[in-house]
Amino acid sequence: MQRVGDIGVRFKKGVSSQGHKLYPGFKQKPQIIKKGTVVKLDALALPCDILWERDVAVKLRDGTTIYTDIYRRANYNTPMPAIISSGGFGKNGGLNRMVTNNSPWRNGIPQCTVSSLEKFEAPDPAYWCLHGYALIHPDIRGSWMSEGDTYINSTLDGQDGYDLVEWIAEQPWSNKTVTMAGNSYLAQTQWFVGAEKPPHLTCLAPWEGWNDLYNDTSQRGGIPNPEFQQGLLDNCFPGLGLTEDVVAMTNAYPLWSAYWEDRRARCDKIDIPMYIVASWTNVLHTRGTFRGWMESPSKQKWLRVHDSHEWPDLYYPQNVEDMRKFFDHFMKGISNGWEFTPRVRLSILNPGHQNVVNRPETEFPLSRQVSQRLFLDTATGQMVTASYPQKEASYGFDAITGKAEFIYTFPEKTELTGYFKTKLHVQSVGNDDMDLFVKFSKLDLEGALLETNCIDVGYLQDDPSAAHQKLLEIHRAGDKHVDVYFAEGATGRLRVSHRELDLERSTAHQPHYTHRNLQKLNEGEIVPVEVEMWPHGMIWEAGEKVRLTIAGHNLRHEVSWMTPTVKTCNKGKIVLYTGGSKMPLQIRDISTKDSSSYPYIYEENVSVPLHTYEQGVIRVNVYRPHSSENGTRYPVLVTDGPYGKDVPYEKFRGSSFSEVNPEHKSAHSAWETPDPRWWTNSDYIIVRADERGTGQSPGLMDTMSQGTSEAFYDVVEWAAVQPWSSGKVGLLGISYYAGTQWRVAARNPKGLAAIVPWEGMSDYYRDRCRHGGILSDRFIHFWWHAQVAVNQYGRPRPKGSAIPETIEGQLSDEELQMNMRDQTVDNVQNQFLDQTYYASRDYKLEDIKVPILSVANWGGILLHLRGNVEGYIHAGSKLKYLRFITGRHDLPFYCHEEALLQKSFLDAFLKGDDERGWATPGKVAPVSLILREGDVGFNDAEKEKVYQRRDESAWPLPSTRYEKYYLLQDGSMTSTPGEADLQSQGSLRWKTMQMVPIVRRGDDRPPKRDFSKQSTEGMVTFKTAPFGKRMEFTGHITAHLNVCIPKAQEGPLPSDLDLFVTIRHLDPSGKEIFYTGTAGDPVPVTKGWLRCSLRQIASDHPRHRPYLPHRNYFSTEVQPVVPGVVYAVIVEIWPTNVVVGKGNRLVFEIAGSDTQGSGIFTHEHPKDRPESVFAGWNEIQFGAGEGNYVVLPMIPSE
Repeated sequence: MQRVGDIGVRFKKGVSSQGHKLYPGFKQKPQIIKKGTVVKLDALALPCDILWERDVAVKLRDGTTIYTDIYRRANYNTPMPAIISSGGFGKNGGLNRMVTNNSPWRNGIPQCTVSSLEKFEAPDPAYWCLHGYALIHPDIRGSWMSEGDTYINSTLDGQDGYDLVEWIAEQPWSNKTVTMAGNSYLAQTQWFVGAEKPPHLTCLAPWEGWNDLYNDTSQRGGIPNPEFQQGLLDNCFPGLGLTEDVVAMTNAYPLWSAYWEDRRARCDKIDIPMYIVASWTNVLHTRGTFRGWMESPSKQKWLRVHDSHEWPDLYYPQNVEDMRKFFDHFMKGISNGWEFTPRVRLSILNPGHQNVVNRPETEFPLSRQVSQRLFLDTATGQMVTASYPQKEASYGFDAITGKAEFIYTFPEKTELTGYFKTKLHVQSVGNDDMDLFVKFSKLDLEGALLETNCIDVGYLQDDPSAAHQKLLEIHRAGDKHVDVYFAEGATGRLRVSHRELDLERSTAHQPHYTHRNLQKLNEGEIVPVEVEMWPHGMIWEAGEKVRLTIAGHNLRHEVSWMTPTVKTCNKGKIVLYTGGSKMPLQIRDISTKDSSSYPYIYEENVSVPLHTYEQGVIRVNVYRPHSSENGTRYPVLVTDGPYGKDVPYEKFRGSSFSEVNPEHKSAHSAWETPDPRWWTNSDYIIVRADERGTGQSPGLMDTMSQGTSEAFYDVVEWAAVQPWSSGKVGLLGISYYAGTQWRVAARNPKGLAAIVPWEGMSDYYRDRCRHGGILSDRFIHFWWHAQVAVNQYGRPRPKGSAIPETIEGQLSDEELQMNMRDQTVDNVQNQFLDQTYYASRDYKLEDIKVPILSVANWGGILLHLRGNVEGYIHAGSKLKYLRFITGRHDLPFYCHEEALLQKSFLDAFLKGDDERGWATPGKVAPVSLILREGDVGFNDAEKEKVYQRRDESAWPLPSTRYEKYYLLQDGSMTSTPGEADLQSQGSLRWKTMQMVPIVRRGDDRPPKRDFSKQSTEGMVTFKTAPFGKRMEFTGHITAHLNVCIPKAQEGPLPSDLDLFVTIRHLDPSGKEIFYTGTAGDPVPVTKGWLRCSLRQIASDHPRHRPYLPHRNYFSTEVQPVVPGVVYAVIVEIWPTNVVVGKGNRLVFEIAGSDTQGSGIFTHEHPKDRPESVFAGWNEIQFGAGEGNYVVLPMIPSE
């Protein structure tokens, strides 16, 4: 009798193998089965002579003897690897004679495809012996004639497997490599054997097998259901001893114990190569197979998820060949390219349409997945993606026979792939517990059920269509024998008293239960529960529906024709609650009003109802003149951002606040937003919003997203119709508060009259996240963690933080994760503009119709400058203005002159008070430049006042002359090269991934650099001769370069090439002239970037210009970068202005990583720039094509 810890395992009398109808007899006698033999009628003829050694004895470590059959190719003298198919289903065909042969269409395995030597659910010896493998078919401990008692999979099973592996390795015919193969029980065993780490176990191929008896099958969700596993032991594993009584153990130990721990494989110990196969539709094995995949630390593991069923999938020829490729690679040492097999291949179900099969992926779960909640509404029977219903509702049903259903219609084609969970608030009437069963189903446009047909009964049939039709008829008639041929969707179950979560293991998508404490229900008690749903992958076309069914009875049986219905604890009534206070936090009126403490009326946390994209609320603060209480209406300025509307500027950025113009300092000054005191004194109302999911605004925190923009849209329209509003709304703010303006203005909310995006990107991908396709990660990481994530709605605030706590309470870690789209993660996981993450944030600047004053800073060469210029160019507004400034991004906005300029522009369109003529075309110059002339240092606003301002009629400037400055091999940069210079062949190279010292924010010491050297290891430079006269360059710049990855270099060759280019300005002494960057750091004239694999230009795009190339950055336009091949590329360099004095020079710099002037905006993420792809040498080639040159926008002095 086995003991596990203090627990004695219970056994019962089993079915005897003596005289069993499926047992072929005990014969310790080898025989040769000749090539061409047909073992069974219509079976596959044997392709070679096979030596069949029957009932070979193997002694285990405790003295128990088991018996195994061994199949080897006869007269094959080369040592061979061995494949174990370990289970109790019997040798010599075994259970196939009862199950497969008697099932409709042989469960999708035509007899002509197998020899009938195969063990149930095991590889066919006919194929594998032909290819030089030995097949081992043991009768496990206690089964058939093997000694001992029969056990379910456990640690003992793993130890027996260990002994068998090592016994095989000692056989004279063995090449010392051993593996295991098969599905179901034959895969289950592999997890337990692999965890024991036998020395000669070379690799594993667990194709669909559970590995946790409690959670995967016998007590899934805490609901006892041991009958299938018991039936397996009783009916399929006859023997001479006793049989483990799984039913008795389940009843005796309903909570987690040493017994269950012993029957849970330690997948985290398996570190050998594995080829794992799973399916979404398996009633027994899906959860365990995916757990094995995720928990194994193996660095050489592959996952294939198919769209069929475990039985036919094992024998499809393409899969058999794939398995052999894996085994040949690791067991025979054959170099066959297996290592290039995608680590993950997913089949995504699409019942009613065509499945996606073997889609290559690099991981599972998919990191690019987007968490989406569907909120249940018992009042309507619907599911909604918006915020949960505000009104509480409930629905009750009979706990034994009843159910509740909820429907959601997909507005567009949608894929749901990964782990699911269902969170409910439930009450039991007439019981202190309840069993819940949950299922997702797919419905067509008319609401009819769409099932996945898992087994292709037409495979190799004379009339496949007739076979399919016959199957449907049988299925519709209710024949349980074909239930397993069909599946609906993800399922889950939970006994509510087992709802306690293991918080260390639970994730946002997959709850894990402790199963250690019973939490019975009190009368009338309503409790939240999380139901684990098994992973699934399915596509819904636009208009198709998902139906969620919740019931008190099993919604999908394991094998319905073999096992009884799951016995539940249910009685009475189950009641579901939705909406109201049963949701994570109660949303209520938290607004306050102060009419006496400030020179304006201060309303805090006013709730603005959302209606465009979703339901819910945005919380805003309103600052308005006192006279607005008496019916006077004022125009409104709205800001919307994630930093916290209630966070004082002084505490958020104290050093910056100390330098702000005192006119714009007040009790409610906030970072990058208009000051309430100054603007209310100027007869404006300020509405400052906490962006969705931040501060006091509930919802999904997803910055710069469609949902966020639509919420801002609702705030604008709300502000326009308030009793204190004139109906005119303007947008004003810096940086983030400027970037959001473009997006909401493109949606044209009612009441919006003008916008002033002051240093604000307009292109999320190109301006901020991926410069030239290269991830700008360092700033995003800093920005996200320091300024945004800390302000998430419901998140506990850091100790000593100036950010107010969420008034409505705190969310759990899991709820916080569900309510956040992390930019530091999303930008790494998404690379291209046609991926949903970036595409969903796109919009059309051409849709903007309101007047615009776009303010760009020449020093913002890594964040906003490009966006302000592009926004101005492409906006559809008839009245639009572009103004350039210098200085830090935080201070000029508040300068007296600039504030008056903002006011005059807004007065014109929000008040009709147009002193300057903004509303009259041509009255105010469309473009206002500030000319960066002279060396005044950096981060010194007073000295920068010497810069002169000049008005222009258009952008690009009409007088622009684009001049080519050629880059020559001697390091010169000239507009007048000689013919010989252009034809001279050669190259210059630089080492990539060579970070150079970069002055960061707050460092006021400009770097020293010797520009007399043409190149260093990490870059190459080209210099103009001293200019003979003053020269102005204002506008867009492009660099035309011939670059390549040289073949002649040590180590692995790079497979892509990132270009980092910079234009610098030197005084006559050779010292660099620096300008003020975004954060006050020293920056050069301008910069540009390009990833060579994303070099394709969309020359037919309406935005493409000769001076400004347009790239789509689509995944479909990735181009190869082959070492030794020269590529002519055009690099977009951000627009600029520089006045080069007589005797000064310009420098053009090419590098393989960030250089001085990048500040905090560097591109360093190892997943975006892995050394395996980029490390090495790059070079620029001379004498190729039209040569290498930079096109500069020269402005004639006249």
